[in-house]
Amino acid sequence: MDNAQEKLEAAKRYYEKGDFKSARAHARQLISNDTLTQEAKREARKILRATGIDPISTGVFVITFCLLAYLIIQYVF
Repeated sequence: MDNAQEKLEAAKRYYEKGDFKSARAHARQLISNDTLTQEAKREARKILRATGIDPISTGVFVITFCLLAYLIIQYVF
């Protein structure tokens, strides 16, 4: 097993253990590796997507923050 494949397996192990920071770090290194197969790169991208920031929850947070700021400005000042 070559080094890139070992890093992919390590990223999967970290992901399964819940160490998302280490899993993302290994997956990012693998994406740019030319010796890795397309299937392995897909697995690395899958780990990155699974551990990334959820855009829906970010949007809900921003909308809630804006609404709260508007209400504070409207009724406090």
